[in-house]
Amino acid sequence: SRARLGLYVFCKVDHFKDVWELKPAFNLLTKRPTVLSLNMKELRHPTKRLLKDLGVPFLMENGVVQLGELVDKMTKMRIKIETAKYERQYKMWEQHTAAAQKKAEEEAKKAEELARKEYIER
Repeated sequence: SRARLGLYVFCKVDHFKDVWELKPAFNLLTKRPTVLSLNMKELRHPTKRLLKDLGVPFLMENGVVQLGELVDKMTKMRIKIETAKYERQYKMWEQHTAAAQKKAEEEAKKAEELARKEYIER
């Protein structure tokens, strides 16, 4: 899951590696593995993993269809995580708001009582 050049190339390497115009580019590209390998534990960019530390890669051997399914699965998982975070934060906000409202009502009641006492004493 590291694009050192910021570029992923999806193609059938066997179809293009011998094309004369593309040969210099494919000679460079085929020096590295041609199967996309993703580290599923890396959910954020940038990674703290060293280049030589491969972790446990998940090989994308079935091409773009498999990648699409994986992206769909990861997106759904991410939505669940973010929804749970939002709901937790909303509950905390509700509790804080309820506590703040109760405190404001108590202060208003005290202020009203104090004003009544001052009025009666006059």
